Amino acid sequence: MKLFTLLCLLSALAFSSTLACRCLPQHPQKQFCESDFVIKGRILSRTESGHSQLENAFYTVQIIQNYKREHYGSARRVQIFTDLQSSMCGPFFQIGREYIITGSIQNDRWRVSSCSWNPESPSLTPYQRIALKFGYYRNSCASK
Repeated sequence: MKLFTLLCLLSALAFSSTLACRCLPQHPQKQFCESDFVIKGRILSRTESGHSQLENAFYTVQIIQNYKREHYGSARRVQIFTDLQSSMCGPFFQIGREYIITGSIQNDRWRVSSCSWNPESPSLTPYQRIALKFGYYRNSCASK
């Protein structure tokens, strides 16, 4: 009976780990360069959209600073789509807080995942603040 219980426990652990989101750690510089957008934004709201299984929520974000795609301008609101489930790599942003948000744009839809570089603004290191403010990250990208 103990062996059966142990096997059930191990099977449950193996199954739950296959459902988890897995991301390879990457340097913020690399994530900046590989992203279509990099903004500092304030999270205004979260809405469950039900559009698709992988994009069933979006955050409405007030852009405070745009570090990569200047033509989108500041002081603009944008909807950033993601998944509600952390197991599907959906990030969790707290309403009212400010984050550096990186992600992709496909068919004019902004998308983000928990694998993106999405730190809360106050948690940035002094170098990261300087690199964003003075364009060190942007200027170090080869051809993006």
